[in-house]
Amino acid sequence: MVRAASDPNAATRETVIAREKEQFGGIKIGSAFFGWLTATGMAVLLVALVAAAGSLLDSRTTRTSVTQRTWHHRSPSALPGSSRFW
Repeated sequence: MVRAASDPNAATRETVIAREKEQFGGIKIGSAFFGWLTATGMAVLLVALVAAAGSLLDSRTTRTSVTQRTWHHRSPSALPGSSRFW
């Protein structure tokens, strides 16, 4: 139901906004802090999830270990258990 412009009880937009700002306006420190805390916590969890997924995918790739690469490039006589003086 729309009130007529001539109705004296009809509130203008400016008065309604002023009344709302007076009643609900301003920053709420508690709400702002817990909102920030929640957003930071979610960011930490998402970064941890991405890091865990990246670590899992990285560990599944086939790579040679450092010792395998080191022994691969040496001559057979330098391997443990072999005679070096042949």
